[in-house]
Amino acid sequence: MNSTKLMAALGRIFTVLVALFCIGLTPAVAQPNLPPVSVYARAYAGWQLQGQAANTYSWNGAVCYYTPLQFTGLSPAFFDFSGSIAGSTVYNPVLIQDYGTPANSEIVTPTSTTNGASQCGFAGTVLNSHTTFVVQSGTVGLQEAVTAQAVGTTPRTVLLDPYWYSQVYALPGQPTPESIITAVKGATNVIIVDTTTSPSTQWRWTGSAYAATSLTGGSSAPTAAAGAAAGSGPTGPTNTGDGNTMSVALTTGTATTTGTLFTETWATSNAFLYPPSCYVWSSGTNSFTAFTYAVTYPSSTHALLTVTATSAPVASTAYAFKIVCN
Repeated sequence: MNSTKLMAALGRIFTVLVALFCIGLTPAVAQPNLPPVSVYARAYAGWQLQGQAANTYSWNGAVCYYTPLQFTGLSPAFFDFSGSIAGSTVYNPVLIQDYGTPANSEIVTPTSTTNGASQCGFAGTVLNSHTTFVVQSGTVGLQEAVTAQAVGTTPRTVLLDPYWYSQVYALPGQPTPESIITAVKGATNVIIVDTTTSPSTQWRWTGSAYAATSLTGGSSAPTAAAGAAAGSGPTGPTNTGDGNTMSVALTTGTATTTGTLFTETWATSNAFLYPPSCYVWSSGTNSFTAFTYAVTYPSSTHALLTVTATSAPVASTAYAFKIVCN
């Protein structure tokens, strides 16, 4: 092959290589940074800000942003203290976790926020003094997740799991998971799915609050009955709530003792078809913690919760309990 033909052949090869190289360098089309269709609420609770000064809820620099890590990867970052749904500002309740005086820990809903390059923070009605503290999510990420998912009109879900429940039980003021869900600001395209129930319970936005489309324990609270440990002539127990979450009021009578304090019996239909998992805690001014509880399924017809006093409660005293069952 003469030099002219060789040079022509090399030229054609060079042209092909350049074309292939350019194809490889073609930039990918940018994709919008939208949230995943389904997210876990707890993933939005990972943010935490250390207090910089006593009773001061502002921070230097743009540090009030957090990027949740989902099972599908990273979700878009969000501002810790507020967001927007349908053009309206939504403030995220925050937990002020007081290290110096743990009893002063409280949940506060901001009334205004600051979100600038040099300073960020919030203002609101804070009841207690806080010297050494951290600020974190007051809904274990639920409000933050719902706000983040309320993008456009595409249906999206926020998932609740046992970890979310366990963190709710640790919040000050003893809110129930249901009380947090129903207080959240939402959107019609965002469904809250409680994966701890079987089948899962869906909570849908009614326009003013989230409401359960189905409750595995039924829409009515179970039937409460006092036991021997409540003494002679007790008042109650009385229930308020539904078959999954309820508050119980009981005023003991005289001659209190140990043993069964009270029972809760679910209906044989439209309620649990299996022994549910329940969590019971004392929630009143008169704290009573000397008790155990267990759930059975007598004769395979209905669920029965038995609360047993291991020490005699104080006679003629008003007690309050909260119960969550899934």
